[in-house]
Amino acid sequence: MIQKRFVLTLLLATTGFWMAARTADILADLRLKTENIQEISMDAVTSAGLNVPYVPYEGKQWAKALSAPAKVEAVKALGRVVRAYTETEDFRKRYDQYMQEKYDVSTDQTQRLQSDQNARQQMSEQTEALGGSYDDMVRQSTQAMAQMESSMLRMVLKTQIEGLVEGLNGAEGETKTKGAAELAQLKKLQAIANPAEFKKQYLAYYTQWMNQQIKEGNARMVEDEEEEKEKAADYQKRLAEYKAHANPKIALKERLRECIALIESVDFNTRLIKKGSRLEFENPDYRSKSSTWKTVFRMGQEPAMAIRDFAQVWLKELK
Repeated sequence: MIQKRFVLTLLLATTGFWMAARTADILADLRLKTENIQEISMDAVTSAGLNVPYVPYEGKQWAKALSAPAKVEAVKALGRVVRAYTETEDFRKRYDQYMQEKYDVSTDQTQRLQSDQNARQQMSEQTEALGGSYDDMVRQSTQAMAQMESSMLRMVLKTQIEGLVEGLNGAEGETKTKGAAELAQLKKLQAIANPAEFKKQYLAYYTQWMNQQIKEGNARMVEDEEEEKEKAADYQKRLAEYKAHANPKIALKERLRECIALIESVDFNTRLIKKGSRLEFENPDYRSKSSTWKTVFRMGQEPAMAIRDFAQVWLKELK
C-alpha cells in the first residue's frame, strides 16, 4: 500500500500549519531543527502509517497568522527544503541503512554467502572425486587394526568405552538410548576372554561401526547442505527485494503521485453545515474521508494546488 505520509511532508500541515515564504527562515519560524526535516523526510518514504509531523505550539501559532498568498509561497518554500534534503548524501545513506535493516541484508552477509557457496562447491567436488573410495577407507582402516595385537585392541576398546560413558552424562532421549545400546555391545566384547575370538569379533564390530559413521556423516552433510541452501535462497530473495527498492527515488515517485492524486480528489467547493457545535460536510460521503483528505480541504484550494504543481514538477524532474 502506497504510504500517504509524504503528503504531509510537502504540506507540513495539520490545523494551521502554514509556512513562511522565505525558504531560509522556515525552520526558525516554525521552531523546527534540521533533525526534524531529516526525520520528516525519512518517515515520508519509510513509514507505513500516517502521522502528523511534530511542530511546536509557537510554530503553529505563528503559521496561523499568514495570509492566503503567503500560504502559497510558504508551502513552496517548505517543498524546496524537503526536496533539497532528499537530494543529499545523508538522506541516501539513511535510506539505504533503513532498507538494509528492513530486509536484513548487508555487504558482510553477501560476501559471507558467496564464500559459503564456494566452500560448498569445493566440498561437493571433493566428495564426487572420492567416488567409491569410502569403502577403500574402511577396508584400509580395518586392515590396519588387524595388524594390532589383541592386547592393543583391548586398550582401544577400553578407551572407546570410557569416551562413550563420558558422552552419555547428561544425554537424553534417542541419544541416550542409542548410546546405552552401543555401550552394552562394547562391554560384551570386553567380556570375551579368548584373544583370537575377541580380535575377530572386535574387527567385525569395528568394520560395521566405521560404515555406520560414514553413513551418518554423509546424511548429516546432506542435511546441513539442504539447510544452508534454504538459508541462501531466503537471503537471495531478501537481497533481490532490497535491490528492487534500494533507490529512494522509487519511493519518492510513489509518494508524489499519491500526493497529486489526493489533492486532485478534494472537492474544495463542497459546503460545510453546522450540526450542533460542530461543522460537517454537507455531502455525507465526505464525512468518512481520511484525515489527510480533510487536512487538504481545510488548507484551501490555492495552497493545495500550489503543492500539487510543485509535486508535478518534482516528479517530472526525478530521473
